[in-house]
Amino acid sequence: MRCCFVCWAAWLCCFGLGLRRTDAQQPANQPQIQVVLFCPAGVEPPPGNPQRLTEIADYTDTFFQHWMNHWKYPMGRKSVFERDADNRVVVRYAQGKHDASSGAYDKPALFGEAYARVMAQYEIPRNGHVWWVHVYLGPDREYRDYRGSGDSASGGSSVARYSTMPGTIESDREMLDGFHATYHLKGVVHELGHALGLPHMGPLDRDRSGNPLMGPTQFEWARFRKPEARVFLNEAGAAMLWKHPVFSGSTADRGRMPKMSIDNVTCRHDRTKRNIVVRGQVRSDVKAHSAVVIDASKAAATDYWMKTYIDRLGDDDAFAIDVSELADADGELKLLLCFDNGVVTGDGVKHGLESAHSIPYAFRGRRYEFPPPAGR
Repeated sequence: MRCCFVCWAAWLCCFGLGLRRTDAQQPANQPQIQVVLFCPAGVEPPPGNPQRLTEIADYTDTFFQHWMNHWKYPMGRKSVFERDADNRVVVRYAQGKHDASSGAYDKPALFGEAYARVMAQYEIPRNGHVWWVHVYLGPDREYRDYRGSGDSASGGSSVARYSTMPGTIESDREMLDGFHATYHLKGVVHELGHALGLPHMGPLDRDRSGNPLMGPTQFEWARFRKPEARVFLNEAGAAMLWKHPVFSGSTADRGRMPKMSIDNVTCRHDRTKRNIVVRGQVRSDVKAHSAVVIDASKAAATDYWMKTYIDRLGDDDAFAIDVSELADADGELKLLLCFDNGVVTGDGVKHGLESAHSIPYAFRGRRYEFPPPAGR
């Protein structure tokens, strides 16, 4: 039966008003992770959705807090979500123009309609939010096309399924344990990672912490590794998120692309140690705190398995990154810098992986060879 306007108005009244923020001193233009439940015309928000979405938000908060502290990139906020007086996550509700059988909401293009409706209904300021859209198509249809993209300057969006399947999401259990795996919780949070600007990043053997959040799907993992319930945020991911406004609580210079160069880049292969050390120095009008190298080896089955390495910049803005888990194959080292205003770039023009400073290499008889620097 089609949901009437009165019913939807009641949902909005209950869950969209009377809210308070957890960060009393946050800037007026502070972006939030906006949690949205989207339903087609004729489909009501299912009972219990505030509890389930709060469980998902609680789990996500706990996960990021733990791993960012672990890597010594602590969050600047207690929660990355807006919460009400009872500490439940604030859920925004939107109903589509079409019914589920139309197929209009089987693809992530639905985000445009969801975004427009939520912005209008709740009079949300355009602060470059990160939109986390959970799609409920009704009891007889399931959304499947998970997607996400974004950056620290403009915000982002991700789309995933909302399910009423029985079970509880518990913050003290592993992300791929039991019901969490059935719910595809890793996929839901993984797409949020993309909305926050994170690329695919695979595991380092030395991490020994399970499947990276931005690494393989649980099905992709099973092709090459033993079953694994543990999921972790890798060190490069923590560095990339550290100064994102959603995590830092600061919007200072958020939209400013650094005027930068990477000088004196060298790559030295040590056959004895079986590693490559990437060195360079950053010159920029915005301070960079970390440098990341992503090894896009042709030996990797997919980009889910690309290995990442990191170094923190000192006062001289120099870095030396030890690329240590090499495969016997050609490839490309992708160099990115993480700046204090949240920007992650390698060229000072674009954001994220597509902006990376590229260093191709060739594997020749137990050696890794690099092209000479431009101009030589």
